Amino acid sequence: MAYVRARKSRRRKQANSTKPAVKRKKKDGKNRLHVQGQLRPVLEKAWDEKKTLTENFRDMGLVLNPNRSMPIHKAVEKAAAEEQMETEKLSAPQSSVVSELEKVAAIDSKRERHVAPGEIEFIAYMIEKHGTDYKAMARDKRNWYQNTPKQIKRKVDAYIRSEQFKTDQVRAVKVLTRQDE
Repeated sequence: MAYVRARKSRRRKQANSTKPAVKRKKKDGKNRLHVQGQLRPVLEKAWDEKKTLTENFRDMGLVLNPNRSMPIHKAVEKAAAEEQMETEKLSAPQSSVVSELEKVAAIDSKRERHVAPGEIEFIAYMIEKHGTDYKAMARDKRNWYQNTPKQIKRKVDAYIRSEQFKTDQVRAVKVLTRQDE
């Protein structure tokens, strides 16, 4: 009896790739564009669903495999090859897609690091009590996660760079001015 159950469970575990849905998913995802962020709309405009990945990249003026496009040279020939690449860069005509991608890349958009409220509380307490003595902060009893002095310094620097620090400073100034009145 146990033997039959074991065989049935083995049967259920075997993958069946002949199912139509699985085949369709594989086929649909084959020529899809998998890009995230600001580059996606630029590439979507120039993307042709009927062409292959390599053909789309070639038409856009991009290279799919940089190792094939630029062969590796020996150390002696390397300097000459670099000079040749620089001249090729200047003479190569740029497609509209490449120029748009360069414009998007030129825009400096750094993601803001969000500092958790508990971490802000911890950092504020440490700065208030120890100032910039990170070794003392590391030895403090409220350092529950046993952060090293360098880790604490990085957290403090990240908090100071964040927008939350700027808004907290504005709030602190408002509170101090109200207390003075």
